[in-house]
Amino acid sequence: MYHITGGPELWRRDFAALARAGFARVVLADPRADLARVRAVLDVAAQFPLRAYWVAFNPMFLAEQMRERRDPMRRFLCVGIDGQTLDFYNPYSPACRRAVLQPYLAETAKALGDHPALAGYFLDDCMDASSIISYTGEDQSRFRSYIRQRYDRLDVLSRRWGIKLRTWHDVSPPRITLTWRPAWRRWWQDWCEARQSWWLQWADDVLAAVRGRGRLECILGDDWYSLRFGQDVTGGFTPAMVRKFDSFSFDYTAGALFLDRKMSNLDRDVLMARDLAERAPVTVFLRAAAAEKEPFPTARSLIEQSRRCFKAGAAGIDLYIYRAWEGNYAYRQCLANHLRVFREFSAFVRSLGAAPAAATA
Repeated sequence: MYHITGGPELWRRDFAALARAGFARVVLADPRADLARVRAVLDVAAQFPLRAYWVAFNPMFLAEQMRERRDPMRRFLCVGIDGQTLDFYNPYSPACRRAVLQPYLAETAKALGDHPALAGYFLDDCMDASSIISYTGEDQSRFRSYIRQRYDRLDVLSRRWGIKLRTWHDVSPPRITLTWRPAWRRWWQDWCEARQSWWLQWADDVLAAVRGRGRLECILGDDWYSLRFGQDVTGGFTPAMVRKFDSFSFDYTAGALFLDRKMSNLDRDVLMARDLAERAPVTVFLRAAAAEKEPFPTARSLIEQSRRCFKAGAAGIDLYIYRAWEGNYAYRQCLANHLRVFREFSAFVRSLGAAPAAATA
């Protein structure tokens, strides 16, 4: 991961260092999405044998950019479990995707899609379990339609959920805060499966907007907590959704803080991601940065975690982060400012040689 900061001189120096170190690709991110500036970075990337990917979508970035445009489109914002309006756009809403997401992505594809240095698009934190929570009126109406089509008869549904439903208007999404009851699990599972079907529609709309005439790789990405716990909040990833993309990127930067001594949970989570992705390659983002007062990861820990990921079947390692923008938690504590760790880890990257595993900054 490479946050766009500085100017051409810094980009050339950084990309040269990454190329010498044996890195295969670079993921570019900028919350402002200044597409002219992104093209300028791609111009520099073209001078080095690095495959460049642009973070075309991130829920937080999209919300920030809409605020900057003074066009929040509040009617499309998510609604939390307690009825509060959240500062993220509702991915389940077809109207939201048509009015906000697809034009945004189409603009990105038009501006960048023809650049020879662009290898593809990175869809980041798509199912962020800390932000994508939606109980809007539209969600309730669509859930009701989904359930009516599935069960047809209200008496069958009442027995299934273990609650008394007098009319179809009584059908609504369950809330995590509700008291548990024996049939509650089926009610919640129906809510998850409804959202899973809506994520398939989201994926189709996203891919239709970014796929150009050229064959650009589209990477689906998210965090370890979305993979583990996302079903409760967002409906959860499914193999059917991941299959629509070329690969799956699994961000373990926060998960690394919770590693057990033998790192067996890292093995398990990588295998979980691989099972989800089926035949698609899985890459793993490892934390290669630190907050100002936190100890910086050692090259030894990065190498050990990388080896464990490869052993569990990961196709490649992504590092968060080589260069961080000001305001990011890792500003001044990114890999670019810890040259000794970078040199030590680079020796490991070069040792991979022509192996199928790839490293990403």
